[in-house]
Amino acid sequence: MVSSIHAEKKDSKKMKVLESLIGMIQKFPYDDPAYDKLHEDLDRIRGKFKHLCSLLNVQPDFKISAESSGLHFEDDRRTKTKHKGTDVRMLSV
Repeated sequence: MVSSIHAEKKDSKKMKVLESLIGMIQKFPYDDPAYDKLHEDLDRIRGKFKHLCSLLNVQPDFKISAESSGLHFEDDRRTKTKHKGTDVRMLSV
């Protein structure tokens, strides 16, 4: 019973952080490059994202190349490939 309540609290915290992150992203002024708090808000979004990753026990792997950008999550099922000289890590399905 106690462990069930503890698990519910953990899940509730994860959901609150996720909902907060979604709200921050939805309110972000994408079409206003002159927005005076652009960098501050991006830092807050990054921080919230890292917090969520920590709660979910996943490691974000930010890899940006000239051809494309992407966000990959690493776990034990990852595979490594070489793409035009760049190390690319992808989840194997």
